[in-house]
Amino acid sequence: MRSKLAVLAVLFTTAGVAGCGSTDTTGTNDSSSTEFLKQMEDGHFYVLTKNDNSLHESYFNNANFERGDTGSADGSQVMWFKDDYRQIPTVYVGRGDSLVYYTNGEIDENFTFDRFFDYGATFGLCGMEATESGRCLISTVPSDSCTYPGGDTDELLKLDNENVLLDSINGVPLRISAEDKEITFEDIRSGQIVSGQNFYLTPSGTLQGLKANETYPVDVYEGTKLPTEYTFKADVRAFGSYENYVSHDYAFQGTANVISITLPDFLNDGYYSVNGSGLFRLVREDSFNDGTDFNVPNEYPGEEDSQDPDEDGVEYDSDNNTLNGEPMSHDISKSHQFNVDEPGNLEINVTFSLKSGYSEEGNGLPDVTAILQMPKGGALQFNEREDGSLYLKFYAEETGTYNIVFYDLNAREPEIEIK
Repeated sequence: MRSKLAVLAVLFTTAGVAGCGSTDTTGTNDSSSTEFLKQMEDGHFYVLTKNDNSLHESYFNNANFERGDTGSADGSQVMWFKDDYRQIPTVYVGRGDSLVYYTNGEIDENFTFDRFFDYGATFGLCGMEATESGRCLISTVPSDSCTYPGGDTDELLKLDNENVLLDSINGVPLRISAEDKEITFEDIRSGQIVSGQNFYLTPSGTLQGLKANETYPVDVYEGTKLPTEYTFKADVRAFGSYENYVSHDYAFQGTANVISITLPDFLNDGYYSVNGSGLFRLVREDSFNDGTDFNVPNEYPGEEDSQDPDEDGVEYDSDNNTLNGEPMSHDISKSHQFNVDEPGNLEINVTFSLKSGYSEEGNGLPDVTAILQMPKGGALQFNEREDGSLYLKFYAEETGTYNIVFYDLNAREPEIEIK
């Protein structure tokens, strides 16, 4: 049931994808351009509102990671808010709003979009883990950033042990079942939660099932000493990272001294951060309400695996997901590592040949997906040519070991050329 996007942590390149949500400011005069610059900080991203030409910076306040950190799709990055939730700006695509960026320095054309799942109300706790007994293990080490800064849960940082156990809420023992230890973003969206109780842990280690702004007595054990009772309020709105991709698509905006970042059509309503700059809310229409679902997964280009089965050679049955009668696996089937000793331009070309025993006739297999994992954790998806080969051209800024990971190779062998 785990989302393929969350498992792969894939970052998709979107160069050449038709975008929307960008505003043409080429007619901005010199005086209004100067006013723009007075409002903008170098290297920051802003929502440009079309109706009044106002700027609203993407919002970064409290998080368990540093501003500028990117690349997590497993829930480990958490941003959380209280009343300052209202400061998250909105790009209303239906109104012609856009996302813009300003810098005096060289433009880094890698725009990493991290999408965040809206968990709703919770305590100011994240990064919790379910123990074998089902209790919640909480780190009290300040550098682990597991408590909301300045909130009531910061009281846990005063305890001596580096880890303590949350044992009960409202006097009722908290026990996370074995099934609930593997809750996914998809489970939360669908409401298919196994537990018979109201509370469970999210992939970000936050507690789900609390009522907004309600207070709860909580028993916490440090060692075997008698529990300490705290009163925690569910006054934090938590967001966990769960999708990401890299875009290289933007447009210069004339005398406005900014570039607009293309917002591809496949992005659904949701909460996004570009290059770790802070959250903005993307709304496809011209308004939203309490019923708007901001957690609908994106369907990235190239994800469709279904193709017509062929009668000869490689027999792929898309209905039953079999290859020559055998079940297919979409997991990692091959990887290739190489080292980069100094920064520079890289071009990687990948062609494919069928394994021995398979015919070239009627090859109707799903497309191969290839991901380049970079030394510091980022990733890029390869582009596909009409003949089915893959390529990737980029500036390798990081030195160290790169890893090419292939998905859905099945009957094919990759041949890799690196320039």
